[in-house]
Amino acid sequence: MEKNFTLENGLRFISSQNRNINSVSISVFFRVGSVYENRFNYGITHLVEHLFFRRFNNLNNSELYYKAESIGTELRGRTFRDFVCFEAVVVPQYFKSLMDLLMNLFADFSWTNDELDAEKAIVKKQIDFSTQSYLEFGEELYFNCEEYSVPIMGDWDTVKNFSVVEVNQWKKKYFQCSNAAVSIAGGFSQNDLEYAEKCLSTLKCFSDEVIQKKWITPPNLFSRTEKDIRLFPGNSSISDVWIMFDVNLKNCNLTTAEMLSTILGGWCGSRLPYLLIDTYALTDMISSVVYQYAEFARISIEYSIFGQDILESLSYVFDTVKALKKDIRHEDFDKMISFFTTNRIKDNDDPQGLSFTRGYDEWIQNYTDESRLENPSYVTISNTIQKAAQYVFSPENLSIFIRNNRQTVRQKDIKNFCINFREELR
Repeated sequence: MEKNFTLENGLRFISSQNRNINSVSISVFFRVGSVYENRFNYGITHLVEHLFFRRFNNLNNSELYYKAESIGTELRGRTFRDFVCFEAVVVPQYFKSLMDLLMNLFADFSWTNDELDAEKAIVKKQIDFSTQSYLEFGEELYFNCEEYSVPIMGDWDTVKNFSVVEVNQWKKKYFQCSNAAVSIAGGFSQNDLEYAEKCLSTLKCFSDEVIQKKWITPPNLFSRTEKDIRLFPGNSSISDVWIMFDVNLKNCNLTTAEMLSTILGGWCGSRLPYLLIDTYALTDMISSVVYQYAEFARISIEYSIFGQDILESLSYVFDTVKALKKDIRHEDFDKMISFFTTNRIKDNDDPQGLSFTRGYDEWIQNYTDESRLENPSYVTISNTIQKAAQYVFSPENLSIFIRNNRQTVRQKDIKNFCINFREELR
């Protein structure tokens, strides 16, 4: 049983019930992050998320940890580019206790200077130890904007100067019920559901200000040119590759994009891993992943490889994409279809994943994939995927980013190789 509605106070309430499992997950989302910040306060959202663990309304950090661990859970907080999520998992008998604990997220309280200074010291260590991840670098290149270029936790020169007034104002503006969603999944009872709805309905907004969702789209979306083939110098013998295709979700639904991506590199037996890993031993990892962003998505083929093998690997990848654009094989269908039909029932056994996914899809991204695969056949599915492949794998959707050592292979040779592939997609 699934529900998705908005309470009178503006809070979105999402639930997915499965009485056959012995755990319940509650995820609390707030629309805020680096895309809502600016060059004067990058990192403030991450700092505020940390401060909730310094003091949780009237609970100090040791009291918070005691409350959570005494019901067999750990409260987790994560800051992303466009949202913050707090979540925890309990057995059903502790559902109400967890709900009561999470209500403190919406309380109207303020942190002190001493608490701010103590948490800044922890954030400083995180900043000192942090390095940009492979995914973060790929997103920075794809979006090509400041909001996706700065670290989510900001830089220390900015963070150290935040005043207690600034962080409390940020909390009051963004961390309130009218800018939040609560997603619940798992083995809760009808009584639990009614209790949660009753609790959340009592919440009051701190202000009347409505936070507008910020959509950020990359430049040249669906109108890519040769300029979207970009090479970056590297000092390592290892080259990093991102081959990406924009997906307009108005023309190709998310499920179809995920099926395309799965055939390419979703699993070990997919076309690209089997070719580059098992057959030619060129790399130990290659994947094709779908990233969703509201009304568009991107299929991203990602791998790292020794520089001297870069052109050979690209030839195999490019040939595979071109072949998939022309022909969905019966074996592709056989290996892929279970993951999108019978296997989907396994999602219900993962309440934490389900509560997060539904909250993210239906509230953060405002996107619900209505496609349903009922009695799928090779003929119907392959025709659908084939049409999508011909649309998605086009030069207007193609971006290629490669970071390599110029001393191994000339940038000019790689660029020309990629340009030729782009022309062959026409």
